[in-house]
Amino acid sequence: MTPACRSAPIRTSPAARIAALALLAALMALAMIDTSLPARADTDATGAAVPYTTDEEGGELVVSIGDDRCVRGVQTYVIVYDLVNLVRHFSDTDADEFYWDVNGTDWAQRFDAVTATVHVPAGLAAAANGESACYRGAEGDTGRCPINRITSDAADDGVTWQAVSDGALGAGQTMTVAVGFAPGTFTVPTAPARTWWATWLPLGAAAAALFAAVGLWGQRRRRWGDVPGREVIVPECTPPQRVDLAEGADLLERSGRWFPAAVLELAVRGVVRVVERRDRGLLGRERVRRGVRVVGLPDAASPPDRLALAAVVGEGAPSPGRVVWFDGPSEERAGRVARVVGDARHRAIADGLRARSERRLTPALRLGAWALSAAAVAVVGLVSTRISTVSGWLFAAGVVSIVAVVLCTLTVRPPQSLTRAGSLAREHIEGLRMYMALAEADRLRMLQSVTGAEREDADAGAPESVVRITERLLPWAVLWGVEESWGHALERAYVASGTAPTWLDGDVVVRAGTLAGMVHGLAGAADSAATAPSSGGSFSGGAGGGGSAGGGGGGGGGGGR
Repeated sequence: MTPACRSAPIRTSPAARIAALALLAALMALAMIDTSLPARADTDATGAAVPYTTDEEGGELVVSIGDDRCVRGVQTYVIVYDLVNLVRHFSDTDADEFYWDVNGTDWAQRFDAVTATVHVPAGLAAAANGESACYRGAEGDTGRCPINRITSDAADDGVTWQAVSDGALGAGQTMTVAVGFAPGTFTVPTAPARTWWATWLPLGAAAAALFAAVGLWGQRRRRWGDVPGREVIVPECTPPQRVDLAEGADLLERSGRWFPAAVLELAVRGVVRVVERRDRGLLGRERVRRGVRVVGLPDAASPPDRLALAAVVGEGAPSPGRVVWFDGPSEERAGRVARVVGDARHRAIADGLRARSERRLTPALRLGAWALSAAAVAVVGLVSTRISTVSGWLFAAGVVSIVAVVLCTLTVRPPQSLTRAGSLAREHIEGLRMYMALAEADRLRMLQSVTGAEREDADAGAPESVVRITERLLPWAVLWGVEESWGHALERAYVASGTAPTWLDGDVVVRAGTLAGMVHGLAGAADSAATAPSSGGSFSGGAGGGGSAGGGGGGGGGGGR
């Protein structure tokens, strides 16, 4: 006998089953909620039935009368439909009001005349407070039209109001009627935006999605996070030996500060010199232009220096003496900077400072978080199509659902996390900031210590050596955003050594106490030059006369079939 083939059973995790059931239950619950009230009869003037169809379009009920055959002459159609929960309580008039747009503001053609009749049965007639009003015009207009109360002689006929438009209504114009009743006459139902399916259901779905997404994100941090280094930061007075400035900015996630730091590094190394020019603008205010003058690139210049200079002046061989001004955002320079930043990330991977983790996230948790997030988005979307006003509850659920989706999206692919070597290099750079934050006396004692002297030279505490070390750390100070305070330290080092900065152009005059501000200003100008230019209620009642056309409920519009 030939053995029968049997397929392996498909196994799903409890989390996946719960997520699927949650999605199914939410969609079924929303599917059972019907907020529409379709027309129930359509006849002509004689009472004969007329074919019609109904459909929803943009949250409105569309009634299509007749068929594809043309009709001629005057045609009369009677559309009968039921509506509920039409009366609202208005706090400004302290009354329950029937406030209704008769024809609505969405008609593209004019109306020669509009007439409305409002009938209240005898059981409610005594509750009418005597206030009524009729408005006509475009939405928001307060023009009035006549409305008259007609009382029948029969005791059981109730009371009737009749309103007329008092002339033609143009395209987009409506007639609105308002009839007032004593407060508390009607039990005002809960607005759709405040029902359980419009509040607790989307909030619950969003909360479940966020809970699962946060759990998934936590596992991502544990399995795909950076490999720890020593986890101890100690002050460092020299930059890392095998990590250049661009790679350091990448390790710190501060690549946006690389360009101004690179400009100062080129200046300190003698590749460029800082230039300044003061002139007056259109209104006579003094303006300071900042930039660099190219000195020249040594033959033994490192690849990072060549990349940095190319980002400053552009591609090709830099011509000595050329001046580059940082006058404002430059899309071309921003593109060059982006390429250098991207190259730094690739070099960090090639140098073993970054790598993608080979560990996997739990499939069940991943599937469950995605399913719950999709369910939350679906619930919020469906609820928003069934209510006319988005409540704060629904808005909050939408925001939470988007956050859950974003968290799930970040788990699609392992990030390029820091390896142990990368974490050690980052800790070294963080040690530079710790060193810069030390008091000047503490920095000097560190340089004069055995460890500090071994890192530099036997005379590390000499004024000239302090200048050299402080200059070398200036680009890293810009990277950390502490260039102004470090500029003060550098200025004091120049004064102590009796020297002056050689990286300033001959025309630049630095007065006492101004070097730090000049460094900070140059960093700000360079930062701006490396960016691309940017491209450029409550409701009121109307029965007492304070309403307007189009301010009520109902109405609508229409056109040809």
